[in-house]
Amino acid sequence: MQSGPNYRKGLAIVAEAPTGDFVAYGGMWFDPVNRFGYVEPVATDPDYRRRGLVRACVLEGIRRCGELGATVAYVGTDKPFYLSFGFGKLFTLNCWLKELA
Repeated sequence: MQSGPNYRKGLAIVAEAPTGDFVAYGGMWFDPVNRFGYVEPVATDPDYRRRGLVRACVLEGIRRCGELGATVAYVGTDKPFYLSFGFGKLFTLNCWLKELA
């Protein structure tokens, strides 16, 4: 991921436990041409879930994208987790299939 054209190390937000272990991660991408941030990926250690850590990581990443000039942030899902802190459904994607002989 770090070799991607829109990767910025400062948008990789990590939550650290008192032990020094990394326990949550919120990744953000910033597209300067279109001025948007994109949330991906996120992860939380199962022992640290439901503490608001990844939410804090994502919101901090969004804030940093805003400082870079983003006017909107996207996430590729409508899971309740994201809806709970302000994301709203923009569209529904339809996938079409054509079977090949």
